[in-house]
Amino acid sequence: MQRRRVWPGFSAATLLLTAATSACERSTGAPIVSPGQDHSNSYTWTPDPEIQPGDTYYVLDVVQQGSTTYETTTPVIDPVTDVPTTVWTVEHETETQRVESGYDALGRTIQVLLETTPVQDPVMRAVNISRRTRSVEDVITSYGYQGELLTDFQPYQSARSGPQPSYSQITDGVVLDAEALDTMAVLSAQSPTLANSAGPRARARRVDPDRIEVLNELSPDVFGPATASAAARMGSRGTYVRTWRRHGRAYLLERTELTSEWEAQNGVRKTERQVEHIRMVKLHQNARRDAERRARRVSETGSGGFTLASLGDQPGDNCVVGQDCPPDDPPPPPSNDCQPVPGGAHILHQHGINSDRHAFLQSGAWLCTVAWERIQETTIDWRRRITSQRDELRDSIRPGMHDIILIGHSNGGLVTRSLAQWAQVNQPGLVRGVITLDSPNQGAIVAKNLAVANRLLGPGAAALGLGLRLMDEHPFYVDDVPNSAFLQSLNSFSENFVNVGIRTQTPKRWVAWRILATGECLPRTPCELAVVKRTQKRYDDMRHTAKVWYRPWHSIPAGIEQRAMNAFDRTWNALTAPDDIPGDGFIHTPGQYYPGARRNRLIENGDSHTGTTKSEHVFDALTDALHDQQLFGLQGNR
Repeated sequence: MQRRRVWPGFSAATLLLTAATSACERSTGAPIVSPGQDHSNSYTWTPDPEIQPGDTYYVLDVVQQGSTTYETTTPVIDPVTDVPTTVWTVEHETETQRVESGYDALGRTIQVLLETTPVQDPVMRAVNISRRTRSVEDVITSYGYQGELLTDFQPYQSARSGPQPSYSQITDGVVLDAEALDTMAVLSAQSPTLANSAGPRARARRVDPDRIEVLNELSPDVFGPATASAAARMGSRGTYVRTWRRHGRAYLLERTELTSEWEAQNGVRKTERQVEHIRMVKLHQNARRDAERRARRVSETGSGGFTLASLGDQPGDNCVVGQDCPPDDPPPPPSNDCQPVPGGAHILHQHGINSDRHAFLQSGAWLCTVAWERIQETTIDWRRRITSQRDELRDSIRPGMHDIILIGHSNGGLVTRSLAQWAQVNQPGLVRGVITLDSPNQGAIVAKNLAVANRLLGPGAAALGLGLRLMDEHPFYVDDVPNSAFLQSLNSFSENFVNVGIRTQTPKRWVAWRILATGECLPRTPCELAVVKRTQKRYDDMRHTAKVWYRPWHSIPAGIEQRAMNAFDRTWNALTAPDDIPGDGFIHTPGQYYPGARRNRLIENGDSHTGTTKSEHVFDALTDALHDQQLFGLQGNR
């Protein structure tokens, strides 16, 4: 779990760096356990059963510390001392992790990362849910606090690929050959012994007879074109220094220090410093068995690895060929063999914002258990004020429809309620009742935030010629703001038709991805769960890479992506349902409450807002309301 590793809020203090605790002497044929403090706290470590005795493997503790130094062109008040200053330093929260790495019986690399820092911050605990990750090759599996598996899908292979075969990565950068290094007259980072782990722009030197040091000069182009822009935002320049100390016939990684400097922005310059102290707890190498496994692995697999099928976001992407790829073609949607029943119900579905009638394409299959004569889905201009949408919907009703049951999703629920209220006064008998699905019956926090942004940014944007007129171009937001004049009028009306509100609340973790990807989902499939699992896999992979691979050209881009995913997640939740307020990813759950309704049904742990019209949870709640004799009392179709 990456908790406050580089940029979160900290308490101001001076950075205190401690020396590495202790190390071990290496010998041939048996594991060596070093003395010293155990950093595992109250967690129990169990070696991975697939790491075979007699093969190369190691167990190490990593203690991470860091600080951020701020320099300003104008004095500011230090938050602790209340004294004006232009330079101050804040300390990062210390983290501890334990890493075990080795080979399985097939010669594949296994790495296990155990978080051993107690999680005190409830916000960070909710964001970073894993306490243990396990990788075989580049496939990441996550485990929770109690050791439970966090996904029941087969793990997805990551898109990251290192420059070296997996069978060399468990020692690359951690254990170096002392005999080869000590025979070099001039220590060179380009030598075969160091080249694999030294990285770009590296310089090597001997600090003392028992220590060597490799320094990398870092700049955005080191991270490659794909992440150069993100790396440029992180730091314009920096250095990465690693120190190895000799123990017996090997040099073991002892300390890493990463320093990056930010370009001055708004008069503030930042320098990030992160130090990792590595304590080797156990190390065992068996050169003969290692060589045998490498040879057998290459002969059995050819290339020595798996083939990645695809790297996109569609269902079936990021799978390992021959292991967990679904069929090429998605399964067909459920067939609808329901037939109209003379004298049955007249049902009209209404979509919400940024949608059309196709949102309810599976409505006939949903209502196979209901006797219906007509089902209609209508597309209207969702950008207009709610009363204008209501009038457009009323004019689109087919001749002969009566006693209509209106089912509205999101803003469509407000449109249907407004139409039902109008019909109650002006055309009795047109509408029998209303069912709202995840509708902002009492307003939406996101609409309020957009209104605030429009007030704050609108004049400035207009002055710059950007033409930001959000509320003018999408005036329905005005009606969606809590306590708006429209909502006060809508909720104060005494409705005598049947009225039902169906609300959904969704787990907040990765809800933005659920919202954005639901359009790809087929009706009545567990698509959103696949989106969440795929997103969590990607996040775990980046978190794993940022911590375990002691190479900044791997870990920095991975850390950037991990922090960006967390930031986007938190920002989306803050805009739609801040703090502990539940929601469906777009409308907070209290705002969905239908005041005065005969029934308000809450679906806990349901699908997201955009998945509502495809959700089996909503299907069950909807058909229950239609069958209920106290509500609509519709007879079955079969």
